[in-house]
Formats: sequence, C-alpha cells, structure tokens
Amino acid sequence: MDFFSPAEVAARVDEVLEHPAEMAPIRKQARRTVAGRYDLRRICLPAHMELLGVTGKKAVAC
Repeated sequence: MDFFSPAEVAARVDEVLEHPAEMAPIRKQARRTVAGRYDLRRICLPAHMELLGVTGKKAVAC
C-alpha cells in the first residue's frame, strides 16, 4: 500500500472495517507492539528526561 495515496489508504481502512474478526489478531499484536515500544512511564518519559539532561528521580506528574 502506498502510504501517500489517499485512495489506497481509504481502501485499506474500508477493508479493515468490513472484516473486524479477521483483523483481530493484527489489532492484538499491534497493541502489544505499541505498549512495548512506547509505554510512557517505562520507555518514553525516561528517554525524554535523558534527552533533556534531567538526572535523578524527580517527581513527574503523568
């Protein structure tokens, strides 16, 4: 699929919405992937704090 083709993206979205049961395993794995790579407290926030040069354990409201 060409990501920069609105028609192709729309066709794929239609396909996914028309067949939700067939897409369940893909959705489940996608959720695992996102949670594993982009968890705010465990991955993203520590990475941003390091990038900003913040050291030590400071209280951060999430």
